[in-house]
Order: sequence, then structure tokens, then C-alpha cells
Amino acid sequence: MSTTPYRIEYRAPESWTVWADEDGVHVRTPKGDGLEAPDLERLIQLVYAARDHHKSGNVPAPRPPAPEERRAMFGAQREEYNAKRASRAVYDALAPHATPL
Repeated sequence: MSTTPYRIEYRAPESWTVWADEDGVHVRTPKGDGLEAPDLERLIQLVYAARDHHKSGNVPAPRPPAPEERRAMFGAQREEYNAKRASRAVYDALAPHATPL
């Protein structure tokens, strides 16, 4: 007579637990939440799909501006600063100055 284990349990990273039993492979988080085999399969498929989208460059995530875009943004900011500076200089030149008595 041989004995068969009820389930086989594995230690996963970050204190997660993975186990296999007659229903399939399952995962449990350190907090005790778990995913059974069908949900785990859907999660794995979702991770692979997201990874494929990321590798193909089709993810509409924000990206840092290219060097040309950074130069254009800096130029626009500089022009705005210069315009404000010029208007202040004109206003100061035309504004009546208070003279002490």
C-alpha cells in the first residue's frame, strides 16, 4: 500500500505559497488571499498578454519626452519667460515713479 500526498506545497518569493492538488495549481498571498486553478490560469494569460503589448510598444503609457521634444518645451518656456520679462520692463519704464517730498 502506497500513500499519496493530499497536496504538494511550494514556497514562492515574497512569502507567497503555491500548491498543487487534485484540482490543479493554486496560489496564496502572504495575507491569505488565494487564487484557484482557473483564476490563476486567467491571471497568467493576462500577464503574458500585457508583457507582449509592452514589448511591442503598443501600451499607451506615458513616456519621457524625446530630446527634440525637451528642447521644444524648453524653448517655449524660455519665450514665455522673455515675454513676461519684456512686459515688466515696459511697465516699469512707463509707470510713474513716486518721488519723495
